[in-house]
Amino acid sequence: IGWHSCVVAQTTSKPGFIFLPFENNSDFEGKWEIGVDVPRFLNAYVSQRYRIPSVSPMLVRNFLEEQKLSSGSLDDVKFWIELYKLFHIRYLVAGTIEEFDVSRFMTGQPLLGGYEAFKGEVRIRYIVYDMEKTAASASYVQITKGGAAGEFADRSLALTLFGKPSDRTLEFRDLDKIKFGTDDFNRTVIGQACFQLGEHFSLELENALPTMKVW
Repeated sequence: IGWHSCVVAQTTSKPGFIFLPFENNSDFEGKWEIGVDVPRFLNAYVSQRYRIPSVSPMLVRNFLEEQKLSSGSLDDVKFWIELYKLFHIRYLVAGTIEEFDVSRFMTGQPLLGGYEAFKGEVRIRYIVYDMEKTAASASYVQITKGGAAGEFADRSLALTLFGKPSDRTLEFRDLDKIKFGTDDFNRTVIGQACFQLGEHFSLELENALPTMKVW
């Protein structure tokens, strides 16, 4: 009986998510590696919200490098099954980043004075796979697919005088010097947009997997 229980524990998957690095289809050209950073943010958000095991895309990429595989293996069902055997996590999330942008709006005369505001936007497309069924059939078994987005506008309208940059302008210029996902990042407009994205994405997952609420 003890041996049988051990085998079941090793082969039964746990509810949770493996996040692959996302493909970046946005126009973002900053220093952040958003193809990893955005799903890493979602991984942390979902894990904390539902108190479930969740595998970061950083771990996935590290495992890929340890196996000396090319990035093309991220789309290979054989690699996914190896991830499933390693982590025993049931669901896998693949996706693309369609938009990742921070915009600045200004009214008035640039050299005299005016008001400025900022907006962060992020939008993704995603597919969720059932790895328990995928491993059993050795073919992709899709659970759901869709899109999620987050948008946050700073409506405080910072005042600028005589062309002197405001603190918000300096933050805007040096934005990607802030480490992605830190407290400083979370206070920015794009950080708040990522929280909105996490909320939207979580609700989409709940619709596709109602049992998430009781996990």
